[in-house]
Amino acid sequence: MSTSNTQRVRKSSSSTPIFILHAQKIVVFCSAAIFICLFAVNLFLIDDLEKQNIGANDPWQIQTPSIHNNNVNDNQVEFDQNDNNNNNTATNPVIDYFRRAGVELDNDSLESLPTWSQIESIIGKKPVFRGLDTCETFRQSVPPLGRMLGSAGMFNSGTNLVTRLMKENCVIPERFNKWPNGSKEDYGIRWQCPWGKHTPANFKNNHTAPKNEEIIKDHCLPIVT
Repeated sequence: MSTSNTQRVRKSSSSTPIFILHAQKIVVFCSAAIFICLFAVNLFLIDDLEKQNIGANDPWQIQTPSIHNNNVNDNQVEFDQNDNNNNNTATNPVIDYFRRAGVELDNDSLESLPTWSQIESIIGKKPVFRGLDTCETFRQSVPPLGRMLGSAGMFNSGTNLVTRLMKENCVIPERFNKWPNGSKEDYGIRWQCPWGKHTPANFKNNHTAPKNEEIIKDHCLPIVT
């Protein structure tokens, strides 16, 4: 084989790896850019949620007695839980909850609603609390001014609802007496555990949520949904 032919073979064989190398660089660069953007958005959202719990303009005031419309009397309507007529407010309390939230449902939505008995068959007739026996151990091992409560649980399991209920109804008494004009965070009611709201429990000691680096994790009692 001549020298010119050898050079052409070398050039043709080396062109493909160079193209692949450039393509790989582009993919890595795009992936890094997407990751940075998502990380920045995540930090922004976390910072925004943290700001909701700080200062005098806290939207979740302790004086608020209920998340429901206080103009509605719970005793005004009696529900027949065995009735399967979804269109009747008097027999399906689900409709009443929508109305309390200011939402009027159309006929198609009404027909698709589950009955109250169907809902109870899935979630039960009353709340179930487990682990209450751990509260005394928590009180004995954590000093009053260091105690905190934080929500934790799987996605779509009600962690935000639990957080709101706690912030509207709960305080650590000693912390409230120490900082009567403080925020809900000052009162010991956090919007998530220091290791993260949806982080698996076995990562508690290996992961820390942003802005929780100074928090003693064992001082937070997780309220798990």
